[in-house]
Amino acid sequence: MIDLNSYNEILESYNLEIQMKFEDAMQYVSNPGDYALLMKEARLQWEKKYIGTKTPEEYFKDVMPEDLIALFKRASVVCDEFIPQSLALRIINEVESDDIVELAKNSDIIEVRTAAIELLGLSGNTMLSDSLMDLLYDESEYSDLVAEKARKALVELGPGSKEYLEKRIAEITSPAGNDFHLIIALIEINTGNKSDSTYLALKEVFHKTEEKALAARCLADYGDGRAVTLLRGYLYKNQDKTDPETILEIQGSILNLGGSLEGLG
Repeated sequence: MIDLNSYNEILESYNLEIQMKFEDAMQYVSNPGDYALLMKEARLQWEKKYIGTKTPEEYFKDVMPEDLIALFKRASVVCDEFIPQSLALRIINEVESDDIVELAKNSDIIEVRTAAIELLGLSGNTMLSDSLMDLLYDESEYSDLVAEKARKALVELGPGSKEYLEKRIAEITSPAGNDFHLIIALIEINTGNKSDSTYLALKEVFHKTEEKALAARCLADYGDGRAVTLLRGYLYKNQDKTDPETILEIQGSILNLGGSLEGLG
């Protein structure tokens, strides 16, 4: 059985590398993209370093397959950021996805849960989409964090998860609340690569939901100009039955999509 304490020094050196990188270059960070790039550089820089006589990857290769879950749990708690790349790749390649899903759904340690969710996203296995979508409806004390991580993991899976999202969204009778995590994930997956199926899914959401303002904002975020006709038509027919805040949100969405408010009163 693995001596987890022997890996603490390795994992702490990972934290230190990231800390030092940010102390040296934080003044150059002005937006989330800069932050993400700096984090990536720090993590890759650490992977190339020797700790004693070995690189981190070589240390992780020494771990027996049956000990990977135990080391993953320790790393999830010790590491300030997501676990090291070389360890993550080994777990993805050698640990059963069902075991990772179990940790993502049921671990009583939130750091383990969120790290497991990120692993599911990095796996590239779109068959895990359903498990990640289930996590969007988590009811634990950390439900907001779990849902945010699960949404990002679905996006990380890439275009292959799109059909799973569209299918799940189509099954919702009246989209509300956490259902919009599904919708936002679908939009983020399709950024820069518009599709008819996604537009039609968002159009159907607008028709079915009572949260018209949020659905209109989603259409605007997706950026398909066809939604202008849909939104103008709704306001034209329902302006007298719609609250002022929702009207303003829909009007803003029309303008963001390049449409006009002419003739809408």
